[in-house]
Amino acid sequence: MQRSWAGLLTLASTLAFAQHSDMVGFQKIASMKVEPSSTTVGQEIRVSVLAEGATASNCGLVISFDDGTQTSVKVARDHQTFPVTATHTYAEPGTYSITAQGRALTPLAGCAGTATAKVIVKAAL
Repeated sequence: MQRSWAGLLTLASTLAFAQHSDMVGFQKIASMKVEPSSTTVGQEIRVSVLAEGATASNCGLVISFDDGTQTSVKVARDHQTFPVTATHTYAEPGTYSITAQGRALTPLAGCAGTATAKVIVKAAL
């Protein structure tokens, strides 16, 4: 009997993908809230990232503030849990799109998905 390595590799990668995306340890990013949604230069905003379901362990999260800065957060039961909060202050006026991107920290656990929100920053009076 002749075996097809390509067929076996396809089957193995399909099973690995199914296991990876269905793992209990993988948490899906659900949404993000920014308070206040309209602010002035120099005023701090608070970003809250929510996830679906139970708290993930060994989950990475990167929050990008659209002004060249970002913060990385490790979510774990003994470190930080959802909702994840971060604060930020903008130096220039404008409309910014904040993005939270899930990351895997191990092959068996992590966060998946992306959430975005906008904040309007006005010039200080």
